[in-house]
Amino acid sequence: MLDLDTLIAFIRGAQHEIVWINEREDIEVSRNWSDIKQLDLPMLQNYYKQLLHEIELREPRFNDVHNKGAALLNQGHPAIHVIEFYLNAMQRKWDWLLALSKCLEQHLRDALNLNSFMEDANTAEEWMVKQSEMLERKYSRSEFSLEEGEQMLRELDEISELIKKYHSILMTLTERSSQISPLWQRGERTQRPISIVALADYTDITIREGKGERRENEK
Repeated sequence: MLDLDTLIAFIRGAQHEIVWINEREDIEVSRNWSDIKQLDLPMLQNYYKQLLHEIELREPRFNDVHNKGAALLNQGHPAIHVIEFYLNAMQRKWDWLLALSKCLEQHLRDALNLNSFMEDANTAEEWMVKQSEMLERKYSRSEFSLEEGEQMLRELDEISELIKKYHSILMTLTERSSQISPLWQRGERTQRPISIVALADYTDITIREGKGERRENEK
């Protein structure tokens, strides 16, 4: 009877831990990173910090349940296969949650970089449109006085200097663009293989990927 009671207590504890992990796993695997405009980045930053805090607080409880299961094995409990099943499931789920937290960290960093890049690119585009409209409006006249012509030349010199400064800004944006992770492609159907790098170890029925491995995705 004691063997059954200890087994039930362990299984209940293990199931609670697995359910707790599954709830957080479901949030991450269903998160849509492809539309940057729909992401609440400040909220995600807070959520990431909260998730790490929750994991830190949960770890002692998780370890306690896991250790109780391991102790049952060491004591020669007759339900060895059931205990091993739950111990393996717990460890696999815990490792996966830690991997997902790393993925969340990287995706959040990529999203923040993309958002910052888009804001800077939009600012540069607005400035260029504004200058183009101003040049067309102010300097398209074919008749003007000598004094007006001299004034326009001075203004054009100033605009030329501004354009040179913005050229360096545009070059910087071009360099930054090569470092931007194409999150938007996550929501697109690709027409050709794309090189990807695994952020975490991942295994399912049809695929096995190791962290840091590079491969071509499927269409």
